Amino acid sequence: MRLNALILVACLFTPLFAADSSDKQIDDLIHRYDAAWLKKDVVAVDRVLAPQYIYFTSEGKINDRRSTFDFLQKASYKLDRSERTEIEIHRTGSTAVVSSRWIGTGSYDGKPINDDQRCGIVLSQSKGRWLIVSEHCTQIMK
Repeated sequence: MRLNALILVACLFTPLFAADSSDKQIDDLIHRYDAAWLKKDVVAVDRVLAPQYIYFTSEGKINDRRSTFDFLQKASYKLDRSERTEIEIHRTGSTAVVSSRWIGTGSYDGKPINDDQRCGIVLSQSKGRWLIVSEHCTQIMK
């Protein structure tokens, strides 16, 4: 009887531990992604973006993976600082949506960047590994 009770308890709580583990993996991935952008580390960004990655711009455009890397590598683009807060992870199966607030400063083509944005990032898990599939950030109007 005790063994059955232990098995029941293990079955009941295993999904909770798995969710915590996946949420931590996702949170870690988002922080690695932000750090890589700040350093303009193309190799690290490449590791976390899915092959089919797309970025929906706040101007209504769509950037594919290649154009994202082209932008990141531009000499005229530089982030001085970035911070992501208000992170909420919403998962269902092998898909996760991360809602967050991203604040960054820097410059692009000689013009200042002063972003305060609400972002949605969609991730997919394949073979135990989370990858960013799409991203959309819009400026928070004050």
